Amino acid sequence: MGFKKTTEQNSNYLNLEKKNIAELLQGIHQEDQNAVKAVALVLPELERLIERIVLKQKNGGRLFYIGAGTSGRLGVLDASECPPTFGTTPERVIGIIAGAIQGYFGGWLDLLFQRFLEIFSALPSLYVIIILTAILGRSFWLLAILSIIFG
Repeated sequence: MGFKKTTEQNSNYLNLEKKNIAELLQGIHQEDQNAVKAVALVLPELERLIERIVLKQKNGGRLFYIGAGTSGRLGVLDASECPPTFGTTPERVIGIIAGAIQGYFGGWLDLLFQRFLEIFSALPSLYVIIILTAILGRSFWLLAILSIIFG
């Protein structure tokens, strides 16, 4: 049974399983340097983004990390670390792994459909708003009531 790589097909480091430890460490170190340089290029934008997120959080907003694969796992990990590290409540920072079912079944299901399901399952109030709007129609009073109920 041969090794079948399922992720990162277009990687800078193909055939990692054939590299020795020194080559692997050098590659990891180089990628770390690339990440540091990339972040340095966008520090002002990153500062503005964080300031906006903090403002939204102070006004009751939530932060969603949505990703597939490694980015999804890292988002869930970061979201789970926010309560003990920064004192946030668990519902304020939420990690969603999109396409988790597709990964399990090998991509048999539609990825776009699954992402929508996972996002909507994290936002049940959105269903209520859509249903009430469909039943009652659009109006100022409905908007006011929904704003009071859902903040």
